[in-house]
Amino acid sequence: MKNFKKRKFLVELIFVTLVFVLISLPLNGIFFKSNEYLEFEKRKPIEFSYVIERGLFNKEFFRNFEIWFEDNFFLRKQIIKAHSKISRNLFGEAPSDNVIIGNDGWLFYKSDEAFECFVNSNLLTESEIINYKNKVENFIEFCQIQNKDFYFMVIPNKSTVYSEFMPSSIVKLNQKSRLEQISEVLPGSNFLNTTEFLLQNKNAELLFYKNDTHWNNLGAFIGFYKFIDKFFPELKKQYSNLDLKSILKEEIEIFRKGDLDLMMGIDKEQKTIDYKINFINNEYTITKINEKKHFYTVSKANNELKVLIYRDSFFEPLVPLFSSFFNKVEYKWSFDIDKDYILSNDFDFIIVESVERYIDDINW
Repeated sequence: MKNFKKRKFLVELIFVTLVFVLISLPLNGIFFKSNEYLEFEKRKPIEFSYVIERGLFNKEFFRNFEIWFEDNFFLRKQIIKAHSKISRNLFGEAPSDNVIIGNDGWLFYKSDEAFECFVNSNLLTESEIINYKNKVENFIEFCQIQNKDFYFMVIPNKSTVYSEFMPSSIVKLNQKSRLEQISEVLPGSNFLNTTEFLLQNKNAELLFYKNDTHWNNLGAFIGFYKFIDKFFPELKKQYSNLDLKSILKEEIEIFRKGDLDLMMGIDKEQKTIDYKINFINNEYTITKINEKKHFYTVSKANNELKVLIYRDSFFEPLVPLFSSFFNKVEYKWSFDIDKDYILSNDFDFIIVESVERYIDDINW
């Protein structure tokens, strides 16, 4: 009887010890590893804070500690990746609220009004349309007074171009989109919506990455071609190979991390189709002003045009094209249009580029 009680006690002791170890492992493990951080989370982890900072009680200590612990508990990366894999493979669900799993391996971005843009639930009121139109026209007038031309270029969301790969369960609430509302009231001499042109050319080759929010090199070139063809037809004539039918392009397989893959917890490079575009061989120099957010390029293009471009991440594959086509191009990754900066610099024209879901974020 004593042996039985002793064995029972040992079993219970081992069980309680294991439970205690498992419960305390996330906390204890913090001190035995360097911080691991998942690339797909798209934010910086919060730094550890103390109860007393600068001689004063830190009122945010408990809140910050909770967030810090969630960012740093032991095996965090492995647990999140395992959860992502189970959600994808076992249940066919996206582990991130930012991603929609489409058909045939397509992934789509859901946040930042991308979903609302697809179902057309974010339509503008009549007064909002007029207000947007007035802001753009006021900026056009501002540029004209300074003897500068202005062009506004919008790139559609991937779900707008490849809507057939969105889940059939997602139904549009309205037929007209917010982008179409704006396109109808902005002057065509200054505004380019590239949606229709991309739709016309999407059947021949892939124009967007299946595992990323962005267009690929070919999609970007088509957008660039349409922009130059509409606003700079005379300059376009200087380049005999600036034509969609005769352009030298090569389909290539590359390995890259798509931003949607990262949001899904897939941190390995995936094989993806892209295109090598042989357009202009002009070399250009890059001078950084603020790393990736602000820089300018100078090339040997056959013109002396100086350009200022406000843009977002979709402009990345356009940088080599615009940099080769124009003599000097300054790029600002920002939607805060600085009129004082424009006044104090000698630009021939201004370009504002935005993807569809961000058109309301431009600070005219």
